[in-house]
Amino acid sequence: FKDCSSLKQISGRITRIGGEAFSGCTALEAFNISSTITEIGKDAFKNVPTLKVSVIAAKTAEDVVKAQNADLTVEDPTEEQKAEIQKLIKELTQSIIDSAIQSGASNIVMDISETADGIRLDVNVPAINSFELQGGGKSYSDLKLTSNAATTTVSKIKIVDSTRVPLELSSKNVILQTVNVTAPSYAMLLSADSVNLTIRSDNHITSNSGKAIVCSDPTIISEMIENVSGTLDVSG
Repeated sequence: FKDCSSLKQISGRITRIGGEAFSGCTALEAFNISSTITEIGKDAFKNVPTLKVSVIAAKTAEDVVKAQNADLTVEDPTEEQKAEIQKLIKELTQSIIDSAIQSGASNIVMDISETADGIRLDVNVPAINSFELQGGGKSYSDLKLTSNAATTTVSKIKIVDSTRVPLELSSKNVILQTVNVTAPSYAMLLSADSVNLTIRSDNHITSNSGKAIVCSDPTIISEMIENVSGTLDVSG
């Protein structure tokens, strides 16, 4: 479908997307990558306006790992085998995240709520138009989001057990919606010269060292949702 500028919709069950598969499909409406997708090729969505990604589900990731590693497909795995399965699930999940972000789409909405529990994820976003990370209200251990998108939205995420800066954003526009972050040092770094920080619903940013948020010249906007103003509770 490369450079098929009249393509608007795709239907059917897809498990793998090859390199440049939909590159140049500028009329393609928001493409939804389901949590059953196991591979995304380079520049698969280059110049596609909007990409919606549900990152690989925990069960799908485990099935793929076991299918590729017959020695791990046993009824009663050892602790060593369990650790190896978890390691490979993490690597597969991270590769899907990286491939989706590097697919060339201008606007990306990424839902990580179905990913395996307890894996340490890194979300590194280049200079695109917009990026939204959705957590589905779950807790994520030592998650790190680094974003250079013009607009970054973080939605319904709780980040715990941080060993590094959880949110490091150079975006001019940052939107927080029901975000709860706890970190031993900096919890959120906003490095733009000036930033519009929009707050939706209740948000809590906590540092154990008195350095919760670092930013320069912020404009804070409390946005109403269902007649409730957004709040930001900062500790540390």
